[in-house]
Amino acid sequence: MDSKLKILIADDDRTVCQSLRLLFLTRGFEVQYLINPFNIIDFIESFKPDVLLLDLNFSIETTGEEGLQILKEVRHAYADLPVVLLTAWATLDLAVRGMKTGASDFITKPWDNEAIVSAVNTHLKLNAGRQAAVLQKLDTIIGGSEAMQKARALLLGAAPTDASVLITGEQGTGKDLVAETLHDLSQRKEYPFIKADVPGFPGALLERELFGYRKGAFAEAASDYKGLLSRAEAGTIFLDEIGAMPLPLQSKLLRITEERVFEPLGSGLPEKLRCNFISSSRSDAGRLVAEGHLREDLFYRLSLVHIHLPALAERPEDIPLLAAYFAENLNRGDKKRKLEDRALEWLSTQAFPGNVRQLKRLIERTWLLSDNYSITIKELKKNLSSDSTRQESGMTLEEMEKNMIQKAIALKKGNMSEVAKNLGITRSALYRRMSKFGLTNPGDHEN
Repeated sequence: MDSKLKILIADDDRTVCQSLRLLFLTRGFEVQYLINPFNIIDFIESFKPDVLLLDLNFSIETTGEEGLQILKEVRHAYADLPVVLLTAWATLDLAVRGMKTGASDFITKPWDNEAIVSAVNTHLKLNAGRQAAVLQKLDTIIGGSEAMQKARALLLGAAPTDASVLITGEQGTGKDLVAETLHDLSQRKEYPFIKADVPGFPGALLERELFGYRKGAFAEAASDYKGLLSRAEAGTIFLDEIGAMPLPLQSKLLRITEERVFEPLGSGLPEKLRCNFISSSRSDAGRLVAEGHLREDLFYRLSLVHIHLPALAERPEDIPLLAAYFAENLNRGDKKRKLEDRALEWLSTQAFPGNVRQLKRLIERTWLLSDNYSITIKELKKNLSSDSTRQESGMTLEEMEKNMIQKAIALKKGNMSEVAKNLGITRSALYRRMSKFGLTNPGDHEN
């Protein structure tokens, strides 16, 4: 056992604390204990334990209420810290309440030494797995450049907090991915992540979509409609292209972010705002404010943390890393390919006005259309040239993606598992893209 792993014991019985401390010391842990748990948050901050063993009773009362309250405080401050509850007054109801409050496990006194050590080791492994998942999620934000390292550091710092985040960057730089990653790494990850495409709604429709409405609120309101602010619950709303929001609606949004209440149209009854906001803009936010497209006070409200994603032209050293990452994902499918070293070097010299999205489409297109194992500069040139000629053919990048999916469906005769493998994406991602492009499966063959 790594001696750096730390156990914190919180129990008002000194004998219990000393017995457990001796047990875990002999197993190679560093151990501290608290008799009085009411400064436990400060102690956790300084000691930084890997697991907390928490008694449920700290007075003559045996209801467990004190321990549950302490558990709530610990969970609020340290959501990822495994907490194993200890009690001599075991009841199923108390165990269930403790687990619902966020405990990782429940051990009764007197304990079996091997059982309690096994429980601690299990939750250490589970927590290590969660931390690995965090790192894996962060690994999708590719880039060794200074600008991308800064963006990743800001993302990692902001994710555990409720700070509002503004993400800026040109189209195709990955703002959606960063927003989803922020949500997935936050304490709100069990609740919905909802994207609101601000330019996609005229002002009045956007207001209805956000706030919802009651039947009869306006002529077309034939029934009640639950808006995004309600549907998000305690999750995250991603306001894509915040600068396109009409100024009157910006005023209302500012007010509800300050007061944390809103009213569905035609209701008159306030509802509590539970969700958090992430916003994005492809334009410089300072310029939007200067030009009067974005309220300055709302800008400061929504940008407690500002993450800027640089254009690919500003970080050419990241192009080989990105290309290799996309290639690795595609090689999980049927078609195995290898990017030649000279091809990777050539990619880093090219202009990608569509940024990461354009590079990704280029690699995907080459994987799909090539019959060779080794991908050469010549093949990449041929597929990249289609970007410059697509205006003549009337085909956009999205239309090219749609065309690739259609070809893969035809090639695999509608077997959607095989189609997903061929494209190097998951089936759920395939279905999302098919829905986006209005595609159906004519073969309707499923495995």
